[in-house]
Amino acid sequence: MNKPTFTQGPWIVKRDKHGYPYIGVKSDPWTYQGTVATVNQRRDARLIAAAPELYEQCKFLEKVLASTDHSSSPKLAELRELLAKVEGEK
Repeated sequence: MNKPTFTQGPWIVKRDKHGYPYIGVKSDPWTYQGTVATVNQRRDARLIAAAPELYEQCKFLEKVLASTDHSSSPKLAELRELLAKVEGEK
């Protein structure tokens, strides 16, 4: 699998001057370049902000499953398809 092409995390939920949530890169919290996405709902903001961590956990799980008796599991194949989609291969 390739290195991800998305903006690397960690991401955080921030608020603009009107109080609307948006997603930003934690290392660049207040500039436009640090903005990953704007959102309308807090629950969406939390999910989007957690995406880089979810991705890393999926990558870890893929390595663990591939090195165990689950290496031929349909769920591992599904996980690999999902990671390929995230990484822009599908």
